[in-house]
Amino acid sequence: MITKKQGTSDDAYSEFYANSHIEGRYSAYIRGARCRSVSDFFKEYSAAFQFPAYFGENWNAWDECACDLDWLTFSSIAIVIDGYDRMFCMTEHPTDEKLHFEECLSRMHEYWVEEAMIPCEIIIFSEHNK
Repeated sequence: MITKKQGTSDDAYSEFYANSHIEGRYSAYIRGARCRSVSDFFKEYSAAFQFPAYFGENWNAWDECACDLDWLTFSSIAIVIDGYDRMFCMTEHPTDEKLHFEECLSRMHEYWVEEAMIPCEIIIFSEHNK
C-alpha cells in the first residue's frame, strides 16, 4: 500500500519508529530534505537500503537494486518518506521528477507485493497538501 499523508517530521518519524518494531520488517526512513536533487535521492535511498557499491546512481540501477535487496533479511518492508514536498526542489522540473519517482516507486511496490509476495508499505509525508 502506498499512502500519502499530511504531517510533520515528527509524525513521519513516529510512523517509522512503529514500523521498525514489527518483527521481520525492514524499515527505511527517507529524508526528503536531503533529496533536493535526483543524485541526492539516490544517495539517501541507497544508504537507507544499504545498496551495494556497484549501484550506478541512475533510475535503471535504482529499479534493479530496489527490486533485489538480496543482501538484506526481511519478511516485509516499510518505507517512510519525510518531507516529500521538499524532494527534487533543486531540479529543473521538480513536478516531473516527482511524477517519474512515483511511477518508479509504484513499479517497485508492485514487484514486492505481487511478484515477490512480500508485504510492502510506503508512507509518504508532506507538510503541505501536495
